[in-house]
Amino acid sequence: MSGTNHGSALIVGAGPELGPALARHCIAAGMEVALAAREGARVAALVDELGARPCSCDVAVAEDVARRFREVVAAQGSIDAVRPISSPP
Repeated sequence: MSGTNHGSALIVGAGPELGPALARHCIAAGMEVALAAREGARVAALVDELGARPCSCDVAVAEDVARRFREVVAAQGSIDAVRPISSPP
């Protein structure tokens, strides 16, 4: 993650197109980024590339979403931006 913190972002539904582009933009802007997808392995390469924080999250399960938010806040101190990106299952 960037050495200069200009906030924290959680990108939910970090699929193959919009999620990575948004993550790159946020990282370039100096934000800490957490990437959430139903399957954490789907974002593994992007996490490695960007140094983002991975988390698996099924947005159809409210408690799963709440748990991930708590984890990201605990790790990054806050969430300044959330971007849900939905895609069909």
